[in-house]
Amino acid sequence: ARGVARRPGERRHRHGRSPLMPEHTFLLEEGLWSVEGRLLLPGQPGAPFAGETRVSHEPWVWRLDGYLQVQPAGMRLENHYEIRPFMGHEPTMDWTSQNPVLGRLRGHFALVEDALISVFEAEGRELRGTEMLLRQDAGAYLSRGALLEGGTLVSSWVAILRRAM
Repeated sequence: ARGVARRPGERRHRHGRSPLMPEHTFLLEEGLWSVEGRLLLPGQPGAPFAGETRVSHEPWVWRLDGYLQVQPAGMRLENHYEIRPFMGHEPTMDWTSQNPVLGRLRGHFALVEDALISVFEAEGRELRGTEMLLRQDAGAYLSRGALLEGGTLVSSWVAILRRAM
């Protein structure tokens, strides 16, 4: 990235990252990921969920399409993201998503060492959120996130993503 000091002889490579930074596989590579976790609503026990997410790349847009099946209610949550890939050495990517429950979302992914951090908001609503995907290894990420409305916690989640292919 611009203005970042480097060690003598240190090279930048793909997506502006230092060779000392771990290679990310989620989002930055196409693939299918399984997801398991718990949806946490204030004052209620956590509800387990499972699902999958597929990442695909086209030259000017990346897509992330996925679903979560929440138990025991059987509620299915879907997301369809369009992501603007990294440009030059910028460590951020803009994204939009159409969510059947939350409406149109706009956000940004930031690459920070071994984490992919997303911040987002719903258009025309006081909904804001964040999610951190922490790389465990090339085939697994831990996810932690929260959704707030006007400063009040609406929901949070904990999950693990595992590369399926």
